[in-house]
Amino acid sequence: FYAEFQKGHTLKSTIDILNSSKIPRCPIHISPGLVEIRISNANNSILYNIRLDHKSMSCKKERYFSVNLKHLARLLKNVKKKDSLTLFFTNENQGNLGIIIQPAKQSDMPRKEQLYITIHEEDLDLCIDSLENADDGEPIYNVKDMIKASIKTTEYQRLKELKKISKNVNVKLDKGYISFMPVGEVVFGGELSFGVSLDKPVYNNEFFIEHFIAITKVSGVSTTMSFIPPVDPDYPLKVLLDIHEYGTMCIYIK
Repeated sequence: FYAEFQKGHTLKSTIDILNSSKIPRCPIHISPGLVEIRISNANNSILYNIRLDHKSMSCKKERYFSVNLKHLARLLKNVKKKDSLTLFFTNENQGNLGIIIQPAKQSDMPRKEQLYITIHEEDLDLCIDSLENADDGEPIYNVKDMIKASIKTTEYQRLKELKKISKNVNVKLDKGYISFMPVGEVVFGGELSFGVSLDKPVYNNEFFIEHFIAITKVSGVSTTMSFIPPVDPDYPLKVLLDIHEYGTMCIYIK
């Protein structure tokens, strides 16, 4: 197995987001042309589904394994924005995932950092039928007339200020519009909104604000993020990001 990411900082930021949800171990599925991660946080309120399928990837053997997420995040801590990141297995060292960190464009004095992290083989299968359909087979999210609000990930960082106000946040969403308003035991008021407000938005629901704070590092993964409401408010809110040219990240928040 060999996968090279010229924008290594993007993969580092992806791992940082998972680590922010305090997930102990990260299950990974590799197969020809695909790296897939599907994991939820401790209380099953956030589900991450990550698919990486870019061209600079070679896999001759399908494997399911897991790594200690805290240790992996620590190993990737020094990955800079101009560094490339390579993941690999060798026939001689199947029990350790190899990591190479080096500048995408080498200078006269080349730098190469090679690390290893121990893996645990897992007896699991991430290929469930669908994350987009309910038990009765009906779509959870409107496919024909999709409602979504897309915002810049750099602007999303402003949400951290609302955590100082309340533990809960009310989310209202319509086509091209989303707002976050603290609710509950509010000491002082505030609201963060994007787009043009409508009188009766199609989606109105309440969340723990910490679930949104857990993904504030998305600016290192993508430039934009889209919020897609479910048809039934009892189902999770979907957040969609394109991981540059490498794949997609879907985050489902209860």
